[in-house]
Amino acid sequence: MEEGNFRREFVLSALVLIAAVVFRVSWFEWFVLILAILLVFLSELWNTIIENIVDFVIGNQYHERAKK
Repeated sequence: MEEGNFRREFVLSALVLIAAVVFRVSWFEWFVLILAILLVFLSELWNTIIENIVDFVIGNQYHERAKK
């Protein structure tokens, strides 16, 4: 992926997982953390897909709604 947000979210997710190990969170808290992280990645992926579809439809033209 060429998205900078994905890399940033990956690094922050790794830091959250390291903090979870340090603070010895419970199994349920692990489940909630991993679920939240997966939802963030899924949302970013969905956003990227929508942006690529819009870019494909608009082409090289600038469109105010697409802002590209």
